[in-house]
Amino acid sequence: MFSSKTKDVFAKLFSQNLSLELLASLSDSDRIDAIRQICDEIHFVAKDFEPVEHPYQQDCNLEKYESSPYEALSWDKNKDPDANQSGLYITPPELATDITRCALDLMGAGRNSVFFGDPAVGNGVFFSILQHLLDDSSIKSAIGVELNNQIAQSTRSKWSRYGLEVNSGDYLHFDSKPDRNLILGNPPYVRFQHIDKAYGQLLREKATKASGLKISGLSGLYVYFILASHSWMREGAIGAWLIPTEFMDTNYGFALRQYLTTSVRLKKIHIYDDALPQFENAKVSSCVVFLEKNGAREDDYVTFSHGGSIDDPQQSRSFSIGFLRSKRRWTFEMLFGEPVDSYGPTLGELFEIKRGIATGANEFFILKRDEAYDANIPDEFLVPLLPKSRTLSSAIVRRDAKGLPAVNNQLFLFDCSLEELELRRKFPLIKKFLDSADEMGIKDRSLIRSRRLWYRQERRDPPPFLCTYMGRGTNTVSPIRFIKNESDALATNTYLLMYPKPRLQVILDQNPVRERDLFDLLQAAEDADLRINLRKYGGGLRKIEPRELGTVRLPTLPEWLKEALENKLDF
Repeated sequence: MFSSKTKDVFAKLFSQNLSLELLASLSDSDRIDAIRQICDEIHFVAKDFEPVEHPYQQDCNLEKYESSPYEALSWDKNKDPDANQSGLYITPPELATDITRCALDLMGAGRNSVFFGDPAVGNGVFFSILQHLLDDSSIKSAIGVELNNQIAQSTRSKWSRYGLEVNSGDYLHFDSKPDRNLILGNPPYVRFQHIDKAYGQLLREKATKASGLKISGLSGLYVYFILASHSWMREGAIGAWLIPTEFMDTNYGFALRQYLTTSVRLKKIHIYDDALPQFENAKVSSCVVFLEKNGAREDDYVTFSHGGSIDDPQQSRSFSIGFLRSKRRWTFEMLFGEPVDSYGPTLGELFEIKRGIATGANEFFILKRDEAYDANIPDEFLVPLLPKSRTLSSAIVRRDAKGLPAVNNQLFLFDCSLEELELRRKFPLIKKFLDSADEMGIKDRSLIRSRRLWYRQERRDPPPFLCTYMGRGTNTVSPIRFIKNESDALATNTYLLMYPKPRLQVILDQNPVRERDLFDLLQAAEDADLRINLRKYGGGLRKIEPRELGTVRLPTLPEWLKEALENKLDF
């Protein structure tokens, strides 16, 4: 089971014979110490070896590289993984093996003459797997690019004698590259907020010019990596990209979806199971996209799979390119959910849909009744607020005698239209509360700083219907829920607010029973059309935006709505 070299190293370090029983008995701290010592041993042994030039290395250099002032990027300097700025996630070897095997299968006979490229080579895991799966004679050329010079040097030292040419620099500014017939990549996942503004503008201009596509400023860095690699691929080349699934169902992912269905032949997309996170510090759902550099064909079929491995997924379905082009987004439920027969009107036809109130500092502006009393805030400046949906015991929020929501632990929003000097003069006891905003530093926050009166909230009427903005759900509870609000309470942006359009409101006012009928239809939509429109994120999280909620259809069309629609009454 263990090689003789492995046993020798273990015996030298721990003076014990290596066995499964011994490994199982080690504590976590012992395991970490063992790994550290083994790594030290490997490093010590490696120092005895001088790099050997591989016979095809001299043909791999990236030429005509133009140095960029953005080479030392902001996202390379930030090391806080929780801030999603570094974007560096090491590819697990088992995933790299799965991806590489599938890519080689797609190459067919081309795997006997591989010209390999990795635009974000990191520690060289894809090249390592390639070495195991192919004979040395099959790899004709291998190039990797790494922004971090320290990592590049380490990878170069490790793999150069096996033929991997590692270039240090910004891949997105290598303008001339020897063409490749196999590209495997796990590009940095960096959200647009963490990309230097001027650098991002430069990337968009460059990508738009090269692809002819309109690139959204909200695009993550991985989008530019994929588009920039089009020119690196020779005709018929295979590319495999480990990227977030968000491109499939976001507005800013449209350009990439368009590229995949028009500029190349999209072969396969495998979505990994959220229950088995692929990266310890990544909070996104991930997938691998396989493509071939050839013209797209309307009658081509693309395989979408989910869960398990690429070769043995839990679910698998195929869709034509024509079908994918016709869909505004590729949601998880559209791909793998049960077919839904919804023929009622869309919610956008019936409702004005708005986001809930964004306070900019919930911890200051949202108070419980006793907190508002202790702060001496007059009732006239307290707006009743719905609590978070998970605390609601029912999907219908009743009203008490004062119009407040009949719930435990009622919440209130501080909102005032008086000028601050007048507010302080008329209500001197509120001084301590107002002063605490300075102590908390909330006035410097962008949303609050943009207001004429820093404590004046957005204008909203109490919504009769609401939809939760995000959720995970369970086997019996939908991740996104509809709420019927009978109180005078408003809601924060954890909800989407639904206001009946004028004509619908007239119909509801004519017969109050119809309001309950409409709510029953909304709840039925939770298990029907709604789930098709949900965005899927890591950890099973689902989200829906106002525009997407507007495309949801009611599962049925009741007579009292049918008559209005047939008569084309204005909603």
